[in-house]
Parts: sequence; structure tokens; C-alpha cells
Amino acid sequence: MADQITRGSVRSTYTLACALTCALLLTACGGGGGGGDNNTSGTGSQPGLGSNPVDDDDTGSDTGSDTGTDPDNDTGSDTDSGSDNGSDTDNGTGTDPGSDPDSGGVVVNNITIEGVAGKGLLDGATVQVITSGGTVIGETVTDEKGAFSLEVSGEYQGQVLVEVTSPEGGDSLMQCDLRNCGTATDAQNDSDSDGMIRLGEWLPLEASLTLRAITDLAEGTNHVAVNYGTHAAAVCADAGRDLGATLQDLTDILRLSVAVEERDIVEVSSASDPTELSESLLIAALLTSIAGSDGTLQERMENADSLLSDDCDAVIEGLSTTELSTLALQTLHSISDPSNFAETEEKLNTINTDASKSEVEISYSGLSPLPPQF
Repeated sequence: MADQITRGSVRSTYTLACALTCALLLTACGGGGGGGDNNTSGTGSQPGLGSNPVDDDDTGSDTGSDTGTDPDNDTGSDTDSGSDNGSDTDNGTGTDPGSDPDSGGVVVNNITIEGVAGKGLLDGATVQVITSGGTVIGETVTDEKGAFSLEVSGEYQGQVLVEVTSPEGGDSLMQCDLRNCGTATDAQNDSDSDGMIRLGEWLPLEASLTLRAITDLAEGTNHVAVNYGTHAAAVCADAGRDLGATLQDLTDILRLSVAVEERDIVEVSSASDPTELSESLLIAALLTSIAGSDGTLQERMENADSLLSDDCDAVIEGLSTTELSTLALQTLHSISDPSNFAETEEKLNTINTDASKSEVEISYSGLSPLPPQF
């Protein structure tokens, strides 16, 4: 009997131990749905939805509240929000400021070129603005005062050639700015009926007579004086001499009050400003000083161009202010009544006297000292 009790007790104890072991195993394995993560929201346990993945030590404190850390759930911090407040150069319009929407984004500038053309005033001459690449970007015709104005619309800025040419057919005229500009072929232009075109009379121009100026264009209005000084400088530039240096040399030699490229030629028969008239006559004297007074105006200009192209340095260095002012005075005295231009004559005389003294001093300074006398 005691043996049965003992065996029964052992069996009962064994059965209870097995039950406890199984219960412990079930608890450890999460049986019955009661184990695992106690995250009550059910939304914070999967990556990619704005929350962190659950680790083994998560005890339910992850509630999915870390929204915004994923770029997909940002609340306006994305810079591509259309609110760049003008930091983008297109200002939200799709075009750069100051550009022409029809030009593919190329900046378009309005450039106005105006001035006076004169080897003597040129009436009815063709004016062309030509780029350094040879493209004509503007064209017009001078009026009876030699004035011209044109607008160039385009992206070109930089150095250009302003070329004034007498057209075919002899339709353009030049007011003579020398003592003698050739034989009168039309009595209408020979006001004193002496058979010659003289100072102040109008000369029908041969085709292809050309006067030039080289200038730098900038946006806005550009004033360009096209005279024989700018023409000589342009020829020298083609031959390799520095343009700026030549223009400055001519300004100094002619004793001008403004740069030669800024001096508009005036109408000699009615000029009221003595400075403008005297300086116009000085510039006109350049041609005679360089090429002499023989031949037609066209022949003299072609001869001068050839001399400048061959050796511009020698031609410029050989110019004399005394000679130029003397030639200008001789031209002025060829007017039938020069008394109307007394102030102009006085200015030219002053330049002539001052230049003579200066050039004599320079000549003496270059002489070797005399040997001592015993």
C-alpha cells in the first residue's frame, strides 16, 4: 500500500513538472498571442512608412510619432517648392532679365549711331556700319548737313567700321574744304563762275570716294565723327599702327580742343563758331600736307591712302603744325571776303605762331653744339 502511494506520488509529481515545463515553453515562444512587441499603435513597426523598425528590446514605446524624417513626408522643407523668392534668375517667368524671349535668351541691345561725315560735308553719301567680321549691321544716308543717324538692333558690341561712300551715279555732293577741289563740271555748283570748285562750293563726288572711322560701340547712343583725321587713322590701323595712338597723335599735332574722333566738320560758308571752323580747316589741311595739291580730290585721297599704308609712322612723324596751320590760313584767305572770319583767322594765326616757335626750338635742340673757338 505504501509502495502504491509512493509510486502515485511520483507519477503526480512527474505530471505536474511536465505541465509546468510545457507552460514555460509556451510562454517563451509567445504562444496564445500574448508575447512579442506591445506596440499599441500597430503603425510604427514597419520601415518605409515614416517610423523606425522595431528591435528586440522594444517594449511598446515606439508609437510611430517620428513622421517627417522620411523625405516623402516632409512638411515644406523641400527646396523645390516654387517659393525661391527671386533667387532664381528667371524670376519664375522662364526668361532672363533684359533678354528678348524671341531671341533664344540672347541679350539684345538697342544701339544708336549718330554723327557727321565730312571731308567737307558729305550730302547723300551712303553710311554703313560694319563689324570686324565684315557684316553690315546698319545703313543709312547722310543729309545736306552731312549728318546721319541709325539704330542697330542686335547682340553685337565692340569695334566697328563706319564707312561713308559716295554712291554710283554722282548723286552725292561734298562741300569743298580746300582752296581748290577741282574743275567745275556744273555751272550750278560754281558760284563765282571761275570754272573751279573752291572753298564752300559743292563738288559732285565720283563713285567710290570713301571716308572711314573705327570706333567701339556700346549700348545706347554712340556719336561718331567721320572726318579725314579718323580716315587717316583707320588706314594706319589697317597697316598695323595702333588706332588710339594715331588718333592721339593727330589730335596733338592739329592742336584740337577735342579729340579728332569727336570733331564734327562744319559748313565752312556759314560756320559761326571760330573754334569749330578753324579746327575743321586744320583737319582738311591734312590731305594736302600728305598728298600735295595736284590731281583730283579722288586721286589725292588714293595717293594719301597709299602713303599711309606704306609707312604710317613716317607720314605722322613728318606732319608739322606750322605747315598745317599755314595751309588752313591759305584756305581761309581764299574766301572772297575773309573779314567775316576774323576770329577764325586769329585762332589760326595764334596756333601758327606758337607752333613755329616750338618747332624752331625743337630743331635747335637737335643740333650738335659748336666746337670751342681758340
